[in-house]
Amino acid sequence: MGGELLADPVAEARQLISQAAEQGLVMRALGGVAVFLQSADGQPRLVRSVKDIDLAVAKGNGKAASRVLQQASYVADEMFNALRGSRRLLYHDPRNRRHVDVFVGEFAMCHELPLTARLDTDPLTVPREELLLSKLQVVELTGNDQLDIYNLLYHHEVGEDEGAGISGPFIAALCARDWGLWRTCQLNIGRSLDNLGSSGLDVWVYRGTDWLVTHVVAMAPRLRVRDQAALRAQFPGRSADEIADALIVGAARASATVGGGVGVWAALPTLPAFPAEVLTETLALVGIEIKLVAELHEAYGMAPPGNVVDRAYAYTSAWAHRRGVFIAPGGVILAAGSPVARQLQRRLAARAGRSAFSLAPLLTGVAAGALLNSRETRRLGHDIRADLRRRLYPGSQPPALPR
Repeated sequence: MGGELLADPVAEARQLISQAAEQGLVMRALGGVAVFLQSADGQPRLVRSVKDIDLAVAKGNGKAASRVLQQASYVADEMFNALRGSRRLLYHDPRNRRHVDVFVGEFAMCHELPLTARLDTDPLTVPREELLLSKLQVVELTGNDQLDIYNLLYHHEVGEDEGAGISGPFIAALCARDWGLWRTCQLNIGRSLDNLGSSGLDVWVYRGTDWLVTHVVAMAPRLRVRDQAALRAQFPGRSADEIADALIVGAARASATVGGGVGVWAALPTLPAFPAEVLTETLALVGIEIKLVAELHEAYGMAPPGNVVDRAYAYTSAWAHRRGVFIAPGGVILAAGSPVARQLQRRLAARAGRSAFSLAPLLTGVAAGALLNSRETRRLGHDIRADLRRRLYPGSQPPALPR
């Protein structure tokens, strides 16, 4: 055929898929091109550059794919194709300085994903489930991979019914058969959640946090915080470290209860604002965690000065920064636009993202929400305790924690 190779990789991928269809070959897009094609009007929420083209064909169709690409004037990488052609093909477009990668039967990079059985599910790309997994399976996640994950989950709802944009049960089934795939996906979900506040989805993420900031600031002074005397009375004979350990365990269990109640339905929202249930859960979790921060300070005898409101604001700031209370000259200021308020908003956005993204697709429902919230509360408690212990023993190594 020798048709013109288009400079736009998304348009060129469409053209190749069409040319393959004319020859009776099912060819579908993968990678960044596929994410563009799966976005509304071809415009991902987070735009990133795409240069190369990744394609997939069913097992046994490598020769047919080679024929399509050669007729389109692509140049074969003869050595690569001779060695790996049964599973993967590589072609070059010297004029546009890009290459075309063709996966035959399966997507095999860090982990293996079968492609043949469901390849014709979508008219242009591999199914969205496989497309998402092709990003989540990357051991060393790149910036583009991270953006692709956000875009897919922004544009497509994860659910358990057949009408969902991305099928949670299908992903769960694949991960259940491959521990390595599950573990890598789990780690990358955690990384995605950690980076959510700086993802560039600010308009979407922060829309619900104005409500959260207002209610967290109002809630903090009303939390029932046990002082040092009350804690020693409740845990007689225990050291400060032992009391701190008990507080962290108790708070993590309380967070798990909140996560278990909501984890059955929660998934990363596709709407431009967090659902009311997510905001409510987040507020409950933040209340548990600010109370934990406050009581850890009390356990170590490091409560900040001031009245109830002053201390509550200080503990809220400590929660936002994941460290012990630091009182700057003039006290802790939570006025709109202040550095502390902006940090609080970022932390609340990330915490709401964790509430929303309960891992239901991979760990199924209730257990997932409980695990995620409990783990995050425990991490916070350990961070605060470590910072307080460093301050108790300035210039020296703190003693080992009790086991």
